[in-house]
Amino acid sequence: MAEPLTNVYTPEDIDLTIGRDVGSVTSRLPLNRTANISTPQGFFEDVGDEFMLNWVGQIFQRNNLKDDFNFSLDIDPLYDPFTKDNLAGYEEYVSEFKEVRNKEHHDFLKAVIDTNLARRNRLETSDGFLRNIGAGLLGNLPDPINFIPIPLVKGMSFAQKAGRGALISMGLVGATEPIRRNLDPTATSQETIGYIASAGLFGGALTGLLGRAGKERSALGNAVTKTIKDKGGINKITEKYFKAHHKTEGRKDFEADGFNYRVGDDAAEAKVEVVKTNKGEGGFERLASYDSQNNVVKINETAIRAKYYKNEHMYSNVDGIVPLAKSEFKTVDDYISFLMKKEINRSLYFRKGQKEDAVAYENRLNALTLAELKDAVSINRQTDLSGPKAIFKVLENFTNFGKIINKQNDPSIAMDAQRLIGDYASSQRAERLGLPPMKSALVEAETKWNAEFIMAKDELDKAFELYRTDRANGKQILGMNMQVGRIKAVDAYENVMQRLNRRQQKDPDKYTQPEFNDKVHDAVIDNDVFNDAGLHPAIKQAAVAVRKFYERYRKDAEELGMFASQGAYNNLILKIDGVIEDLKTDIKTKPLNKFQEKRTKELLSYLQKRRKAVKEIQKELEDGTISPPYTNPEEYINRLFARDKILANPELFKQKLREHYTKYPFKRVGDKTINYSTDPASINKRVEDTYNRIVDTEANTMDGDSILGYDFNTNGVFKAGVRPLMSRVLDIPTKDIKEFVETDVVALMNNYNQRMSKAVEIARTFGDKHMEIHLYQMERKLIKKQLKSEKDNTKINETLNAFEDAKDTMMGGLSTQDPASFGRRSAQALRDWASLAYMGKVIFSAFPDMARPFMTAGFGKTFQVAFKSHAQNTALYGEALQQIRWMTPIIESQMGSARLRFQETGGQIQGFGKGKFNKVFDKIASGLNKAQGPFYFLNLLTFHTQMWKQIHSMVAAHRFLEDSIKWSKGTASDFDKKRLISFGIDEKTAKLIAEMPYETDLKYGTLYANYNQWGTKAGGKQARSKIQQAIWGDVQRTIITPTATDKFNMMQGVIRLNSKTSNAIFKSLGPFGRMLGYQETRLGGKLSNAYLGLPFQFFSWGIAANRKLLISGLQGRDAAPVMGMVTMVGLAMLGDYMKNPRYWTQKSTEEKLIRALELSGVFGIFSDANFMLETITRGGAGLRPALGQELRFGDPDTADVIGEFTGAGPSIIADFLFAFGTDSGWDERSNTLRRMIPLQNLLYWDKKFKNIWNAGSDALYDVVN
Repeated sequence: MAEPLTNVYTPEDIDLTIGRDVGSVTSRLPLNRTANISTPQGFFEDVGDEFMLNWVGQIFQRNNLKDDFNFSLDIDPLYDPFTKDNLAGYEEYVSEFKEVRNKEHHDFLKAVIDTNLARRNRLETSDGFLRNIGAGLLGNLPDPINFIPIPLVKGMSFAQKAGRGALISMGLVGATEPIRRNLDPTATSQETIGYIASAGLFGGALTGLLGRAGKERSALGNAVTKTIKDKGGINKITEKYFKAHHKTEGRKDFEADGFNYRVGDDAAEAKVEVVKTNKGEGGFERLASYDSQNNVVKINETAIRAKYYKNEHMYSNVDGIVPLAKSEFKTVDDYISFLMKKEINRSLYFRKGQKEDAVAYENRLNALTLAELKDAVSINRQTDLSGPKAIFKVLENFTNFGKIINKQNDPSIAMDAQRLIGDYASSQRAERLGLPPMKSALVEAETKWNAEFIMAKDELDKAFELYRTDRANGKQILGMNMQVGRIKAVDAYENVMQRLNRRQQKDPDKYTQPEFNDKVHDAVIDNDVFNDAGLHPAIKQAAVAVRKFYERYRKDAEELGMFASQGAYNNLILKIDGVIEDLKTDIKTKPLNKFQEKRTKELLSYLQKRRKAVKEIQKELEDGTISPPYTNPEEYINRLFARDKILANPELFKQKLREHYTKYPFKRVGDKTINYSTDPASINKRVEDTYNRIVDTEANTMDGDSILGYDFNTNGVFKAGVRPLMSRVLDIPTKDIKEFVETDVVALMNNYNQRMSKAVEIARTFGDKHMEIHLYQMERKLIKKQLKSEKDNTKINETLNAFEDAKDTMMGGLSTQDPASFGRRSAQALRDWASLAYMGKVIFSAFPDMARPFMTAGFGKTFQVAFKSHAQNTALYGEALQQIRWMTPIIESQMGSARLRFQETGGQIQGFGKGKFNKVFDKIASGLNKAQGPFYFLNLLTFHTQMWKQIHSMVAAHRFLEDSIKWSKGTASDFDKKRLISFGIDEKTAKLIAEMPYETDLKYGTLYANYNQWGTKAGGKQARSKIQQAIWGDVQRTIITPTATDKFNMMQGVIRLNSKTSNAIFKSLGPFGRMLGYQETRLGGKLSNAYLGLPFQFFSWGIAANRKLLISGLQGRDAAPVMGMVTMVGLAMLGDYMKNPRYWTQKSTEEKLIRALELSGVFGIFSDANFMLETITRGGAGLRPALGQELRFGDPDTADVIGEFTGAGPSIIADFLFAFGTDSGWDERSNTLRRMIPLQNLLYWDKKFKNIWNAGSDALYDVVN
């Protein structure tokens, strides 16, 4: 199968160019170094130059030059053709040096370029008709191609002979053009057109004059005729030229054409295959086809291009087919997209009716396909709220997603935002016209790759169960292996007993689960351990599951070119060169205003610097400073350096490095072997350089494989995305330094999955994991379309920064603050402290979740699917539930992530400081951080979330299948259709889903899809992908779970400065500004300070509810909105009572109702904002003052007001300082101390703990006083 094709360019006013290779954009004109070459010569010298520039002459010339240089094809591993010195003066021809074997070979290729440029320079200085036209005709006269048509025009008149001879000559010259262009690096596309045209003129004339009539063809004629027939005829030979020419221009796939269309939009996981011939039924040649069984789109690209450039695409040779207007396709890429989409539509969506004739069907198919493509890039995709309701979009516009879709009035750019980070939380205006949102990389990562992680985690649990019990039934409840849970509980109890009774010894052969995971890690990273006959079978079984997990990632990442290699770096450089050439063309040829010209030049300058930076990184690969991560795939596991362990014993770590560098004073990079000095001083320098880089960067960022690509950019800003490809700074086997890396395989897989899943899907969607080329081209487009004044620069910056920030938020790399800085570590410690101190009874705050399935799906439907059908057919329900678990994985129990629903975290503790104080602080902070997962199991939020998501996933699966079937039968209501479209399922997709296999509970009518069988059906992968994303989106919207789409930057401690004015203010602050976290960026500035995010720690749910509950509800997406809201308020009131029954009974009825409204979340973030407003104004504004009610906790003091601005974590400190720094009473000080204690309000002992504390406090008071 051929590699997928890539689009080279697209209409500038519709879409962006994602990937352009240098071959398609770089000028082939003589370089400056040859401009002064001028050799006096006459007409016949011109003839000689013309001859030597055709394909025959190039063969002669190369043979002569080979004799002069006498080079071999042996590879010199130490020679690099891409160094600055070796490439100087030949930068425009960098792509010609990819296969250079040695210096002599390189010199030979340079000589070919120099010789041909000199010939072209001489010809360009010639004057007159004979010198320009005549020399060209005579110079190409000896070309044997000109004489081949002569025997093939038997029995024809002169005109007939000349006409056919011209066509044959043009086809044959076209067939040789790839040969000439391959031999001549200086050849141009304009020359190709000229050669083919002159071949038609000269070959036609010669054939007309010299062709012989007669009954018998010459032997030559018969031989040539047979050759042409064997090659598929003249048309096929011409097509092969276009195909070969297409390859020289660097095309790879069609994933970025003018209609902003991707094959995956209509056929998930489909491959695009370029073929030389594409025979359909009856032997007819087809331009494009779709094999639905194998999910492959076949493209006869050369024929398509020939048809397009001849304008033959506008009409059909079948009577009655309505012509396609030329204006519909601004480039050939538009036409290619149309053909691909049309064939997928033909096979999967818009099939021929039984009574529909072929002509009518073809016209209908053309019209529907064209309408879909045009609508996608022309219909408004802003959030669908208007009139007074539009006020609720204000908060959404603070999110990166909202900034793009609501502030950028460009449907094509909105499509890209949906493709990146869409989550189906709210509806867009386009849905009114039946246009669904796009599938997103975010949802694909959260479904496909989380399922891979959960499957591997399940296998690890089964293996551990087998190890400890000699059996593994793997029984699960709410996604948790209950036997493993029991074993862990017993182990925890025994550990406590051992600590209390020091004489009791632990059985060394009975590993706990963490110890078991460490042993699995040893087997994964060391084949000697893995293949050891004495290895416990359960450990090997687990190691096999881990290796399979990483192998699945490796295959996709390798296919997408995500690993550091010479080819991958060269490809990136070529793409950057393509954008550079585009910008140069814009400056030279486009009518730019002064603002456009200035910004275009600034972007050009930046890209030239970026190109050099990428070359420097590539040089690190060449000299062995970095290595690809999967040098030994079998033993691969992501490497997370334990910075605390390294700092605790730096000399041992350095000794490990020194031993490795001494033992291996060389390195293999591709086909090259790099030798290093064995001098001790040189080795010590390498050790120190490696140590510093690991401690200061890789260990801090937990990015040992450069998934996020942290480094300093050309502006000196430390950020993600600087290193474009995955690599390691140290190629030492992990087994040799395992004392200094994380060894818990579950933690490693979780970390890898969280980042790599997004990186893979972003690369699959946009070409690379940082969207680099895509964003450069987007900026170029915005400059040309929107930059009319200085203020437009701010709007453009906002859009581009929003895309970058959305991507970084997905991958966990938004903040550029040093992870090892005390500011970031202390902010995270405060978050974790507040979480453990305040969230012990969070389960009661989650009570309104129980109303959400009934609100979104309806009471009757939810009871039917979740309860009645479950009781009726437990076995069928259980099987369906297991399939749903792989389709839309619920991760809270497996990843311990339930807390993310109610609080924004700073992530896992990454950096560790130096010194005694930091060592003590980090030990405490690390303990607080590690306690979060178990704590949210103890407070029951994990179980609650897992259960209700599981319930609603079954309800959602039934509803999407049922409504799709109803739509296919014409019985769906407008509400059903609107809801399906809002989750990405339009009419044609609904009909496709309805064709998939499913089972029915005959008593209650509940539908259970057989998803495992869908993949074998035509269109099954697309149907499964669509319903998978829809179910996931509905579950996250119903059991409200914040996603990267919901978050705004400040929640993560980041503020973007898009305007020149705001950037200049912080820049003027100098060192103080940098202390605050300010960094100047190419598109403005950025503040990264973890303390900025602390005020929003417990706002995650409310902010997510703004889109998922409030806006979505106002858009009419819920089946029972009124009853649902009433139930949510009622459950919130119950939860409020359960938190503190005694205090609740003392409240007034009005306060009970107000507090229930606040806790229900029906007003989204505005409920939290109300309480915040009341506190800050000390009762001067807010709902309670407006209703004449007292504030919730009486008059706020200074600490309360400060707490609203600083957040829960800092308010702990503020409360302490206020209590003991003022004349507060004993009880207030006592209660302040109690509230600071982690776990003090856990629901099991909250009341008892208070009673014991108060009794002790009272006793102490009596003693003191």
